[in-house]
Amino acid sequence: MFLSLVQSRRVLARRSPQPHPPGPSRQAPLSPIRGWRRQVWLRAIAFLLGLCLVLSFAPATPAQAAREIRWEDLLPPQATAAADPFAAMTPDQLADLARAEYLRWWLANDGESRDGGAIDPAFQRQRLGELEQKLTEQGLDVDYLLAEVTKERDRRQSSQALTNPSLEGQAVQLPGYALPLDPNNPRELQAFLLVPYVGACIHVPTPPPNQIVFVEAPEGIKNPGTFSPVKITGKLQQSTRTYDLFRVDGSQPVTVGYSLRLDKMTPYRPEGESLLPRMEDLGLPEGHNNSLRGRAQGLQVWASASLGRTMTHIQEQRSLSALALGSLLAFGYGVLHTLGPGHGKAVIISYFVGQGGSLRRGLTMGVRVAIFHVFSAVLVAVATDVIVRQALGSAPGSYVVVRLVSYGAIAAIGFWMLKQATETEAAIASPATGPATGLAINPANGSLALSPSLSGAILNGDQRLAIEQERPLQRPLQHRASALCGCVGCGDGSMAGTGGWLSMAIGAVPCSGALLVLVYGLANDLLWASLVMVMAISLGMAVTLAAIGMGAIWGRERASQHLGNAAQQQRRSQWLRLFAACAVLVMGTFMFGLTLASALG
Repeated sequence: MFLSLVQSRRVLARRSPQPHPPGPSRQAPLSPIRGWRRQVWLRAIAFLLGLCLVLSFAPATPAQAAREIRWEDLLPPQATAAADPFAAMTPDQLADLARAEYLRWWLANDGESRDGGAIDPAFQRQRLGELEQKLTEQGLDVDYLLAEVTKERDRRQSSQALTNPSLEGQAVQLPGYALPLDPNNPRELQAFLLVPYVGACIHVPTPPPNQIVFVEAPEGIKNPGTFSPVKITGKLQQSTRTYDLFRVDGSQPVTVGYSLRLDKMTPYRPEGESLLPRMEDLGLPEGHNNSLRGRAQGLQVWASASLGRTMTHIQEQRSLSALALGSLLAFGYGVLHTLGPGHGKAVIISYFVGQGGSLRRGLTMGVRVAIFHVFSAVLVAVATDVIVRQALGSAPGSYVVVRLVSYGAIAAIGFWMLKQATETEAAIASPATGPATGLAINPANGSLALSPSLSGAILNGDQRLAIEQERPLQRPLQHRASALCGCVGCGDGSMAGTGGWLSMAIGAVPCSGALLVLVYGLANDLLWASLVMVMAISLGMAVTLAAIGMGAIWGRERASQHLGNAAQQQRRSQWLRLFAACAVLVMGTFMFGLTLASALG
């Protein structure tokens, strides 16, 4: 015990601090190991501080390299193709199946026709039974095939809204055409749509949602111009939303399937790109070539894309050669576009089939319609836009009023034509008693005879006879109603004025192609070049419409040569006038009502 106490006291004595002798104190020197550790820590801290300083001044770099994709990559992965139940069917069987599908839909909706027409349900039910019996006799299961038609339609509609999940959250680069959403800020963009072809969502078919990207630029970027080719870089996200897109003739909702937060945007021009795009590069819906309507829409998209590339070429080159080439393409576009739906072709044909006239009148009608098309496009795209912006501080919301005025004028002119035709009919029923003079052909035997008014003038010694004798001989029955002549060289003067008003009414609705060119020109400081191209479009329209009008006149004259004697020609000519007037009146009224219902609905 004692020894243990002694040893413990010695240990405590060694551990307790010893008093220093008087005099200046001195620190014990650091060991080599402790000094080395201290230097390591100081150098590590200095290195980290320097690294933070360098990173604070270094430009931000994306976490991953952007992958360049194409519009086809935005489509969902193709599922395993199922067996085609229609593969073994002939074209006639497919047509009968389509009619049966339509009739079933029509009868299921209480006889409400898709085109608004009134059809007897009993007759349509009988037609449906005949079609189903015909297909059944050919060994086809109608119920099964119609169910497959519904499934295929639903599959196509749903596939247009599907996106590619492998691109979710990926940094991508995608070329396309910018379509600004805000029309009130022509200099800066904070949001726009990227579309695969020029004219999308304006007057050509709108792409499906998975072929439109909503691009967000919160910091704001310089507006590149409407439908300018650009390449965007950013992180792609699946986001199905609907946005209101302003158009020159109003606004419309557009559904998109993707969104992208913009990191970078650069002008884009593919190497070796030609002014005439390929159909496979336009992002058209699958199966657009399966119908005549789909082919027509595809041709319209191709023509619009050609116009867009032409305007871009003019913007880059700023030369007369580029403008000349663009004008040539615009002329071709005017011809092709006029042959499509619209532009008053049915009204022009109805008018000239009923009224007749000279070939010069047909040419004049086509030129007038084209000129009014140009004026209306300039008025809508330039004057109206500027005036409304200055007055209200915002872009005009709709140009439905322009259509309503145009279609109302067509209906009014049709009513006037009908009134003129009925008055002429009354004049034929009761011969004129005025002092008209001339030679006439007796309708009964075709012999030449003095008209009753001329005979009376001779018997009464009318002094006007000397004057009337110097005038050229009139056409048969022209003393009663000169409007009934209908020959190539003659025409009713009153109806000539009607043709002028009719051409103005038809041309009041601006051509969508001209609007597209003017919108691009206004957005990209190419106003004069766009006006030249619009004139080229109008020239192509004038040639086409004039040819249609002269063709209608020529066809009427050829038909009149086989209508018998003068009395028969007169009667059939009058019926043609009544038919033409009714056709113009019905078309104008129908288009007016359809536009009004669309605006109110």
